[in-house]
Amino acid sequence: MTKKTVFLALVALAALSLAPLIARLIHAERDEKPASLKELLPAFLSAEPGEREDFIRRFKKIKADPAAVVRAFEKADRSAPEKGKLAEAVVKAGGRDYSFYYAVPADYSPGDPRPLLVSLTYSNGVPRLARGMYSRYWRKATAKGWIVLQLPTRDEVLFFKGGGGVILPAVRWALANLAVDARRVWLCGASNGGTGAFWFALRRGDLFGACVVYPGMLLEKAADPLGNLSHLAFLLWHGENDHPAWGKAELRAGAILKKLGCPVKTATGEGMGHLPDPRSTVADDFIAFLEKHERDPAPASYTWCFHDPDFPAARDLEVLDSAFPLVCKVKREPGRIALTAPKGAKLRLCLAPSDLKDGKITVVLNGEKAFEGAPPSDLASTLHALYRSVCGRPYRYSLTVGGR
Repeated sequence: MTKKTVFLALVALAALSLAPLIARLIHAERDEKPASLKELLPAFLSAEPGEREDFIRRFKKIKADPAAVVRAFEKADRSAPEKGKLAEAVVKAGGRDYSFYYAVPADYSPGDPRPLLVSLTYSNGVPRLARGMYSRYWRKATAKGWIVLQLPTRDEVLFFKGGGGVILPAVRWALANLAVDARRVWLCGASNGGTGAFWFALRRGDLFGACVVYPGMLLEKAADPLGNLSHLAFLLWHGENDHPAWGKAELRAGAILKKLGCPVKTATGEGMGHLPDPRSTVADDFIAFLEKHERDPAPASYTWCFHDPDFPAARDLEVLDSAFPLVCKVKREPGRIALTAPKGAKLRLCLAPSDLKDGKITVVLNGEKAFEGAPPSDLASTLHALYRSVCGRPYRYSLTVGGR
């Protein structure tokens, strides 16, 4: 065998060994390049935080224009199958699939935003209980014209004991894919779900206008995180014949919430046990309470405690680099936003056109001017802003403010 023959044989073997890798790369290239913005945008808006940069790279690859991205978001066809029935959806949560349920009213239309109720399932939260909870209590909400998310646990891990990470991805999915009225988004839960509702509200209560707990326990004791609940209205319910611990938990939570300035209503189910009797009017009372409390997506001033590294974003702020807990204060007026944050904090601030004055903004950090001028409107800034605020105002800009 000549040297030339040996060389050609080695080249052939190398080509054969590389062929599967080349095929996978080509396949991946095809998979990651969607046909249009219409396909890519909803997936981006409901993606996990760690996936954002990869999505931004994919948007750049198809040469998306920032203005076109915003138009696509505003004109997205937020349709839904099986109107008036409980349907199943799947999102990624913690890198794994998470299945949950949702229902839209029979007269649902993508151009007609509806209230959204996020309901956390009781007990071990298995799918069977989730479907039953919706049927017993919240089918009435769908009949009233609401969208309902009924969230089971994953692997029976309680929401407040390590299982709460599935809630936000499901909520983000609904906000990105369904026509939701951003001012009328509410949270509720019973038992495991009620305690989980408190747990989630402490981390992302900015998404909601009110919360119904029937029953549940407020386990947090630190003052700074508890302050995150101060803008919410609460209805706290427990059954008369339930274990006394739940009634005591209601009294304790009610006292804490009233001290924070929250509107609080308490109720006792006469002759009822751990859960409301579905034949009673309790669900109707819950619905009537929630309808009275809308969410303010853009308060003129607020304080927020970032106390969980897994939840580094709230309202129009995102923590890029800082030690936790991190307490931030925000005051805004047209053309000016003042931030107070610990030294060394690096934050991303998302802005809406209404924040600007003559197209410009002044950002003051800890009393010193940190930024002045027109905020960036490049593709990455636009995408970050849309991702951060899919349920709020139509944010268009974001900028990074580094702490000193």
